[in-house]
Amino acid sequence: ALHLKPDLGLGYRNLGKVLLDLQQPAEALDVFAAWAQLDPQQPAPLNAIGMARQALGQLDLAHLAFEQALSLDPQGVDTLNNLGNLLRLRNRPQEALTYLRQARTQNPDSEVTLGNLIQTLLSLGLVSEALDTCNTLLNKYPQSAAGYLFKGHGLIYQARISEAQEAFAASWHLDPTATSAVANA
Repeated sequence: ALHLKPDLGLGYRNLGKVLLDLQQPAEALDVFAAWAQLDPQQPAPLNAIGMARQALGQLDLAHLAFEQALSLDPQGVDTLNNLGNLLRLRNRPQEALTYLRQARTQNPDSEVTLGNLIQTLLSLGLVSEALDTCNTLLNKYPQSAAGYLFKGHGLIYQARISEAQEAFAASWHLDPTATSAVANA
């Protein structure tokens, strides 16, 4: 049982996040649900519930939680990003693109949103836009192994093999554990 003071929403958030990081999504869900009961009009606990449900593989319930959070805060960048990513993973890239573009409008410097947007653009065959977004990401985050990895994939689509190999190599040098970078280098 959770024994935090009822007015410590931040404590619930932090404990739930740690539990998610420890790959204990069921326990995190319990913590986030308790947090949501503190103030049902706050979108952040609902977004967190969506993240925990997604980690549990409860994708329909995750989608519902993200939608509920957006009904309270339609501009919530974290929720827009999370819902966009969920839709991308569910092979609904056109819908994902709508949410991810909204998230980028709200926070154009989010590395996570830019990465999700790039992956979605690539899945839709919008390679030029994906590579432009990669360049934006890498200009802002030059040490982003994922940015170079995504760039490599985009360059492969354009048959720019030598440049793709350079991007994969840069990704691997920044993060040698990135297995898809190693496989493509």
